[in-house]
Amino acid sequence: LKAECFENTKISSITIPSTLTTVDIGYNNGPFNKCALLNDVTFNGERTDIPANLFNDCSGLKNITLPDTIKSIGNSAFNNCINLTAIDIPSSVTTIEGAAFKNCTSLEKVTLNEGLTTLKAECFENTKISSITIPSTLTTVDLTFSMNFYPKPLHLAKSS
Repeated sequence: LKAECFENTKISSITIPSTLTTVDIGYNNGPFNKCALLNDVTFNGERTDIPANLFNDCSGLKNITLPDTIKSIGNSAFNNCINLTAIDIPSSVTTIEGAAFKNCTSLEKVTLNEGLTTLKAECFENTKISSITIPSTLTTVDLTFSMNFYPKPLHLAKSS
């Protein structure tokens, strides 16, 4: 998919196939940049990553279904998806890259499962998350939450 190839279109739902191997990113703009009517995204069960900037500025995005084959979520993959309220990160995900969910201003509930090892800078900056459980497998955290995010309370998962 080329950068901005679906930009500003009226697409409302999409399934990303496992056969998608190349995603071009223009100047921080993925192929679905600013698809304001896109509200439902499903990834095919064979997909192993979510490319950077794939759904940047998709303000209408409310539902994301991630299969348990996903290993990484790219930089700014869901940046500025302001109507996203919850996300369940499968246990197969080991890394959430920088700004992956930055500016998802309605995001309140994030489920991080055992298996996650790395949270990169700003991945949950400017969200409404007030509580989060950190899996015992997490070993690397770059400044994940900005100064405007202070989880109350911060729930820690017990080590197994």
